[in-house]
Amino acid sequence: MIFRRIFQKLFSREAWRRWGQEHGLALLGYALLAVAVSWPAVRDFTTRILSDGGDAKHQLYILWHTQQWVLGRQPLFYAPLLFYP
Repeated sequence: MIFRRIFQKLFSREAWRRWGQEHGLALLGYALLAVAVSWPAVRDFTTRILSDGGDAKHQLYILWHTQQWVLGRQPLFYAPLLFYP
């Protein structure tokens, strides 16, 4: 019963409205700053491979392999498809 009252108090519309009034402008400002700083990445997100000058395809493989590990399809520290004949 006490948890229900605490939950209702923390997640009520009034609490969200108050949080938005206090922190919404700062959150919006930081989001706009992040987009402005990383604009080429935002603009070309679906058409280019972002890289720091290294091997971009290897970085994509690492991201894919990590995704497969998170989904439970492959072990993290062993890559059976890496040395496939």
